[in-house]
Amino acid sequence: MTDLVHRRAGLPPLRRVHREHPWRMPILVVAVILSGLAVRSPITVMGPLGQQIGDAYGLSAAGIGALTTVTLVVFVVASPFATTVGRRLGIELAVVLGFLIVVAGAVVRTLPSTAALYAGTVLVALGLCLPNVLLPMVIRRDFPRSIGTMTALFTSTMTVSGALGSFLALPLTSQWGWHVAITVIPAGALLAAVLWLPFEREHHQPDRTAGVPAGSLWRSPLAWQVTAFFGMQSLMFYTAVAWLVPMLTDRGMSAAAASGLLGMLALIGMVPSLLVPPIAARGRDQVVVAALIGLVQLVGGVLVATTTGAALAVGVLVVGVGSGAGMSLAYSFLGLRTGTSMAAGRLAGMSQSGGYAIAALGPVLVGLAHEWSGSWSGPRWTYAIVGLATLTLGMLAGRARRV
Repeated sequence: MTDLVHRRAGLPPLRRVHREHPWRMPILVVAVILSGLAVRSPITVMGPLGQQIGDAYGLSAAGIGALTTVTLVVFVVASPFATTVGRRLGIELAVVLGFLIVVAGAVVRTLPSTAALYAGTVLVALGLCLPNVLLPMVIRRDFPRSIGTMTALFTSTMTVSGALGSFLALPLTSQWGWHVAITVIPAGALLAAVLWLPFEREHHQPDRTAGVPAGSLWRSPLAWQVTAFFGMQSLMFYTAVAWLVPMLTDRGMSAAAASGLLGMLALIGMVPSLLVPPIAARGRDQVVVAALIGLVQLVGGVLVATTTGAALAVGVLVVGVGSGAGMSLAYSFLGLRTGTSMAAGRLAGMSQSGGYAIAALGPVLVGLAHEWSGSWSGPRWTYAIVGLATLTLGMLAGRARRV
């Protein structure tokens, strides 16, 4: 019956899953992990190099921040369509295609023109939409009893990916130039595509009738709470990618030290990214977990806004702990607040579209606030404000309900 529906819809025949193959699940686990390692570094590599890129193309502070904003705007527009692409091509092939588009975009943005810089950034973002939305579906589908563990592996490797982009950007630039840095670091996407190729034969196509109807999510208060929570975590991360380095250098840090702290902010989040999803999955609800994460972010944000020297560095690391914990909980909500893989995919599409719409405001508003005021004093409070919002929204989204 399913094959008949696919033929009438003009879709390729649905190939059956051969779960008896002993290699399938171990390789699938590795594929999820490697995907996590590939989804953030193409973005975080740009933060430490903002000044060099701005000087090369004559970009203002707002223009540099727009590179991050363009990425988020693409996420907003394209994320809701990722499940449609997965349905048309098959989830696994769509993930492969996404990573190949990332590689192509990384090459295009090194071409010697401002238009190519922004066009390549758009391609990188388009490619990343597919694994970002479809991998929660894979986790919900293939690991229904291990949602917390697999989400932990995925989000913790995302954290490592973000740290690698920040850590390696300046050393690679000093050796070979920033063009090489922003091309080499996204090469992990090519490895991820290769690892997903064996699964292309399965050609999973999610049933469009499974789970909740697509339109009903946009009328669900719970779905909006998850979306807003996701948005706060993304706003914190991408604002840090775009502006944390100049915020810190304004307080007397060297560019190398500030870049290293940005990398540490991403890397230190790996520990809570491993711990939070399994803990959250075992609980009846996630209200207390979300409240604690919000408090950590709030404390770190206040330290960043009010201190200097060693205390400022500690504040950045506390923000990193809270950011890693918050993002891993946001991804956990995609499985915990849904009952099927298709519902998880639709919630992922909505939360990443709406959430990145919220996050897209961060880099531009912070850049404009800095230009208008000529100071970083006001923008430095961004992380504390996000922590307070995380505390409130997390306690709402963390209640034991499903969309």
